[in-house]
Amino acid sequence: MQTAVNEPAGGANRLAAVKRIYLYVVAFVSLAAMLASADSLLGFLSRAWLGDVVIVTPRAVASSAGLLLVATPIFLLHWGLAQRGHETPEERDSVLRKLFLYLASALSVIFLAINVYSIVDGSIAILLGADRTSNDLLVAWPQWVLFGAVNAALVGYWAHVLRTDGDFGTEHRGGRVVRQLYTLIAGFSGLVLILWGGASLVNVLLTLAVDQWSNNLINGYAWWATSISGACAQLLVGSWVAWANRAQWREVVKIHPMEGQAPSRRIYLYIAIVLGAIATLTPAALVLREGLLMLFGTGGGELVDLLRRMITPISFVPIGLGIWIWHSRVLHQEAAAFGESQQGAAVRRLYFYLVAATGLALTWVGAVELLNAVLDWVISSGDRIWTQPLANGLSLIAVGAPVWALHWRGATDRTPAEYPGR
Repeated sequence: MQTAVNEPAGGANRLAAVKRIYLYVVAFVSLAAMLASADSLLGFLSRAWLGDVVIVTPRAVASSAGLLLVATPIFLLHWGLAQRGHETPEERDSVLRKLFLYLASALSVIFLAINVYSIVDGSIAILLGADRTSNDLLVAWPQWVLFGAVNAALVGYWAHVLRTDGDFGTEHRGGRVVRQLYTLIAGFSGLVLILWGGASLVNVLLTLAVDQWSNNLINGYAWWATSISGACAQLLVGSWVAWANRAQWREVVKIHPMEGQAPSRRIYLYIAIVLGAIATLTPAALVLREGLLMLFGTGGGELVDLLRRMITPISFVPIGLGIWIWHSRVLHQEAAAFGESQQGAAVRRLYFYLVAATGLALTWVGAVELLNAVLDWVISSGDRIWTQPLANGLSLIAVGAPVWALHWRGATDRTPAEYPGR
């Protein structure tokens, strides 16, 4: 008798799950098609309106308009049907709903970031006097502004829906994992943009300084305006993404303080620390190697040639050092404020062991290079073939040995208060 009662309930649950999958999958696909076609159509209309030299064919316009007219009602219909049942706990707590909302948010954030990047890049380039013969900014300005505004509104709308569901920050396991994964990916995206954009900006400034100092403008000045504008746009977009991501995390922590111990948050902080350390220590090892080669009398070329070779790696040092120090400080603050869960402790131990192993590997390779240098010195007949392995070995050991020693001590210390940079 009980089996007969349970079978209809189980069948109803399976039917609801299939319906939910259908609604959210079709809604997301149609949303993506709607946004892509709207972007394309706005681009065509903007160029046609402002008389760009690019040929806008009626067929291209009709294709984008047709896709938009088909995708929009499909999205509105399926999203409306999905919203009808969102007041029930089963619908609000469903992983598919959270996955759709965060994927839709990510899609709108990506489109918004691209348009903001384009506006900032083009505006700064023109202000700095870049040669824009096709007048890209003026031609594409309506597209960037309108589509950016649409996606900004969508970002706000998806955030509103997530909060009106009533479980933001207190989701069940599946929804919580989706939110944390979204936050983790957004944090990494902003961090990479900050690192790359900041390093590119420093690279341009150092190149200009070296060219000016050497009175040998091999690059000329035609390139720097576009390079600076692109670097500034990357830095601005990355900073905005990182700030918005951190603001959302703080909002969640106010609602649910235990989120301060979330393993995903600690994973982000530890990886950010490693990224900053790599961006700082790798150029330091390269600079040390080149300096040793010059000391041994086998450096390649003059000082200005060395400076030009080292511009790119050195450009990452100030940005990497800033990321390293900042995230180490944040990790200390959050550990003191929220404590550490068992999963967070496991993440911390894994971090120390992995970095210690990396430092040991560098030290090992450096020791092998030193041994090769000794053997080359013994068997060489006046040739200075030993200088290269000696410089390699010393630079690797200078970086690897401290990294291994500090992190091995942290890995073997039984007290939970040891954190990077302490």
